Amino acid sequence: MHCPTLAELPPSPEGKTGWPWTEETPQIPETMSDGQPWPKVSIVTPSYNQGQFLEETIRSILLQGYPDLEYFIMDGGSTDESRRIIEKYDAWIDFWVSESDNGQTDALNKGFKRTTGEIAAWLNSDDVYTKGSMIKAINQFIDHPDISMIYGECQYIDEFGKPIFRPTYRPKKCDYGKLLEGCFIAQPSVFFKKITLEHVGYLNTGLQYCFDYDLWLSIARSFKIQYINSIQSKFRIHSQSKTGSQTMKFMFEDFKVIDDILRNYNDTGGAVFAAYNNLILRVVFARQDTLITGKPFEIANQGNERDPVHNGSSDDFFNCLISKKSTIDHANEGVKKIRYIDLFNELSGIYDIFDSRYQNKLDEEYTNNSYRNKVDLGIINIPLFCFNHGDYNTSKRVFQIIIHDHPIWIVKIPLLKYIFKKILKTFRFM
Repeated sequence: MHCPTLAELPPSPEGKTGWPWTEETPQIPETMSDGQPWPKVSIVTPSYNQGQFLEETIRSILLQGYPDLEYFIMDGGSTDESRRIIEKYDAWIDFWVSESDNGQTDALNKGFKRTTGEIAAWLNSDDVYTKGSMIKAINQFIDHPDISMIYGECQYIDEFGKPIFRPTYRPKKCDYGKLLEGCFIAQPSVFFKKITLEHVGYLNTGLQYCFDYDLWLSIARSFKIQYINSIQSKFRIHSQSKTGSQTMKFMFEDFKVIDDILRNYNDTGGAVFAAYNNLILRVVFARQDTLITGKPFEIANQGNERDPVHNGSSDDFFNCLISKKSTIDHANEGVKKIRYIDLFNELSGIYDIFDSRYQNKLDEEYTNNSYRNKVDLGIINIPLFCFNHGDYNTSKRVFQIIIHDHPIWIVKIPLLKYIFKKILKTFRFM
C-alpha cells in the first residue's frame, strides 16, 4: 500500500492542527534512484483502551509518504472508542483485529508473524512518529546493508503532547556490551529487519514490561545496530501508560533480563561490570522506592529463601538484595553523615555477591585498580539514574556525598555531562 495523502484521509477532529493532523510528509518517488522498488515496511500497533491517543498514532504512520507500507493494528478488545477509530481508518489498514489476547508481547508476535515486509517496527497506540521518520530509517538500511537494526532520538511528551525533559542520552555507538549497561534505546524510534526478528525468535512472551530491552540485547548479541541522529518519534508518558504508572515492574524485569543473561550466557566479556552496575541501579532504586513510599515491592517468592544468592530465581535474588538496609537509607534519614567510602564498601559487597552468584565471571578484571574504577563508576551513575526515574531525593543525597568527599568525580557524572553538552550545543547556534 502506498501511504495516503492528507486529502485522502478523514478530516482532523476540530481544534487539531499541525503534524499529523493538518500536515503530511511529502510523497517520495515510487522507486529508488536506481529504479529498484523501496523495501516494504511493516508496522504493527498493539492497542488497548487508549482511544484518546490512537488516532494521532495512526495518522503519524499513514502520513509518512512512503510508497510501500503494510500496517496492522492488534487491539486487545478495547471497550473505549478505539474500535470506532480503527474502523474510521479501515481502508488504509491491511489487517486489524479486536479480541482478547495474552498481553502486549502476544499481540505483537501475532502481528509480526503475519507481516510480509522486509523492515519492521511497532508503534504503541499512545506514541507518535515524527514527520519523515520512516524514510530516514529506510535510507540507513539502504546505505548500510550490513545493519540489522537502527535507533534514533526520541522526544518525551505528556498526555497533552507537551515535551517532557528527561536527561537521557543515546550513545552513537551501540553494541552488546554497551547495552548491558542499561537500555538507552527508545522503543518507538526503532526499526529492524524482519529476518533478524525471526532469527532471535520474536519477542519474549514471558515479559510484559522490558521485552523491548530483551529484544535489543538478543539482536545486539549477533547483529549490528546503528544510531541515527534524528528525532524519530514522540514517546508519551502519562498516568495510564506502563512507563508512567508501573516503574517498579520495569525495574524488576530489567533486573530479571540481565540476571538471566549472566546466568545463562558466557559472552559478556569485558562488559561484566557494566551488567553488574545495571543490576545495582535497579536495586538502589527499588530500596529507595520502598523507603519513600513505605510499600515494599512484592514479587512472587519461588521458595529458595535459604539460599537466594546461589540457587534462587531472579525473584528471590532481587527480594534478597532490596530487603537489606543500605547506607543511602541512612543518608535519607539523616541519621548520620555518610561518606563516599561507605558507598564504595557497600557496592563492593554487592559485587562480591554478584560474583558468587554468577560463578566468578569477573575473571581477569577482578584486580584492585580495575575493581576500584568500576565501583566508582557504579556510584557516579546513581544520581542520573535516580533523577531520571523520579527519585530526586536519592539523586540529591548521593550527589552531595560525591561532592563532599570526591569533588573530582563531579565532572564524570553523566547528568552534568549531559547538561554541559546541551549548553555547548546552544552556544554553537547563537
